[in-house]
Amino acid sequence: MNLLISNNEELRRYIVNVVHEVDDESPLYDKILPFLEQAQREVERHFIGNFDLNADEHRAACSLIAIKAFYHAVPSLDLVLTPNGFAVVNTTNMAPASKERIERLRASLLEAYDGWADNLLSILRHNNEWLLSDVSEPYRRTLLWSLDEAAYIKKDGEPLLDAYMRIQPLAVSFEHTVEVDYLGPTLMARLHDRIFDVDSDIDAKQLKIISDLVKDAEKRWIAVHHRDRSVACPKEHEIWHLMQRIVLNLRKYPDLYEVWNSEMGDFFTVAYSDHFPSKNGGFWL
Repeated sequence: MNLLISNNEELRRYIVNVVHEVDDESPLYDKILPFLEQAQREVERHFIGNFDLNADEHRAACSLIAIKAFYHAVPSLDLVLTPNGFAVVNTTNMAPASKERIERLRASLLEAYDGWADNLLSILRHNNEWLLSDVSEPYRRTLLWSLDEAAYIKKDGEPLLDAYMRIQPLAVSFEHTVEVDYLGPTLMARLHDRIFDVDSDIDAKQLKIISDLVKDAEKRWIAVHHRDRSVACPKEHEIWHLMQRIVLNLRKYPDLYEVWNSEMGDFFTVAYSDHFPSKNGGFWL
């Protein structure tokens, strides 16, 4: 395996002043090498794939790898296997760190990992090669492209990436209904293109306003359903309540309204009184 971090000096660039080696002690790199390999496979699987990285991408990816490797290695760094079982390495003039101190260190490493993971995604979304790769597909599927979008449902001790992957099926389901029943495929495609800086003939400010409104509605819906997917209220009725005002607001933005009306206008009858049915009928404001 061709490791992005290949020696102790490189490792120290990303883990600074955390562990001090003493004379005749094995370098930190040698101690956590198996964890580095595991962490790199994880970063490749979820973020970078196998394509060449530019300087910013390389730095962010190496930070992720080093932090995640150290996170997994910390509990075992001072343990050795003896004929009588595991023992703590002798620490002359030093007291072994308490479990609480170790857990605080791991929590800080996890927080740093979450930050660098979101930063790496922010960098990669400007890379056209990455956008066309399979590894980018989970982040391109919905308007919730940033890992930080899942912070509000993250469990204690859970990596932000895991929380993000948990909400992905719900986000995909919500946006599919929004596309088919409310905004149409063309307008939804424009909202997605805005995230990845694709040129558009629609004013960027208008796209951002509607995109933010849809994302807020989406996160409200996910907040309920990530805990209980057996909510009694029909999905179509819930989403209608969240989307009706957004559809009405499209009239404020001529460029957006023109795109929406050409594709979805025939499915909606919007009266001056603001009363209208959903595309699939049955629900009124």
